[in-house]
Amino acid sequence: MTHQEISIMRMHNQHLTSGRFQTAAQLVQHFGAVQGQEYEQTKWGLGIRLPHLNNVEIDLEITSGKIRRTHLMRPTWHLVHADDILWMQALTSERVQAINRSMYKQLELTDIILNRSVKIIRQSLEKSGPATRAELAEILKSHRVNTEGLRLVYIMMNAELKSIICSGPRKGKQHTYELLNNPKEGNLTLKPADKEEGLLKLAQRYFESRGPATVKDFSTWSGLTIADCQKGINLNGTMLENFIFEGETYYLLPVANISNRNNMAQLVSQTKNNELFLLPVYDEMIMGYKNRKSIMQNKTNQQRYKYDCMILYKGQVVGTYKRTIKQKTALFAFDYFHVPDNKLKAHIRKILKHFESFTGLQVVMADADYHGD
Repeated sequence: MTHQEISIMRMHNQHLTSGRFQTAAQLVQHFGAVQGQEYEQTKWGLGIRLPHLNNVEIDLEITSGKIRRTHLMRPTWHLVHADDILWMQALTSERVQAINRSMYKQLELTDIILNRSVKIIRQSLEKSGPATRAELAEILKSHRVNTEGLRLVYIMMNAELKSIICSGPRKGKQHTYELLNNPKEGNLTLKPADKEEGLLKLAQRYFESRGPATVKDFSTWSGLTIADCQKGINLNGTMLENFIFEGETYYLLPVANISNRNNMAQLVSQTKNNELFLLPVYDEMIMGYKNRKSIMQNKTNQQRYKYDCMILYKGQVVGTYKRTIKQKTALFAFDYFHVPDNKLKAHIRKILKHFESFTGLQVVMADADYHGD
């Protein structure tokens, strides 16, 4: 096994170079969850994996409720399939709430205030239906709840983590919250057997969609402890293949017999590893792992590029880019690690044509730059 082979297998399992799914909901369910705080960029991340869909079509799947957007892990926004939100939130919310406690204390959000706020939000949504964050802020203020600064952010996140609310349909261009249909509302304490089932399922989703990966990668992505992540792996037993590389154990749900080099060579060929992808910020090829070395063989200073929009070519990051949306145009500026050749430039032009058809925007290219470390 090599870093290049690991990268190519991840591209295949992340649906960059395979084509099993027809809908965004199917793809999100395959991933388990997709990081989604940058909403427009997140939709592009789905679009490069589902080239037959455009921005509007993916947006409709999200606003229709097939896909939910909520705080789920680490903590940050994620897209999650409607069928998965409750069991996944039950599995991860305790860890996220533990992380949030210091902010609750700093913002003077006591349990009494948080619980009262949840009650007010629930009553408002029951009475009037989906509401924007600004609308809910006004309702909370009318009940003398201080929503200044980050207090509103954490009040809303607490209600999400309790599986009371999640994303709702759009009001014009504004996102809304709506009540989540939760038969176990207020009781997110998992029985040991339920927790084991959740760990087993989450490990399956993770390694099927992001393998090969290590237990540390799984823990970084999910926000769960190493012990819980290893338990999820162990519960899967022989369903997960594994191999040792550079002293670490990598796991995956088998897409090919990795002990057979001929099968590996065939997989490498089938993944069309000469394709280029403009990964959005926080893409799962980046955020799905603690160790990103396998796609960063062209760059030694990996930490510097932790959260950039990446140019992925032949399974390796070859540079970064920025996009600036202004009305009906999108300005793209590219920063390459090395001088790009004509073949790479042709791939860039091809993917920008896809971006135009995906968004309906006209692309304008700025002069490219390049540099080493």
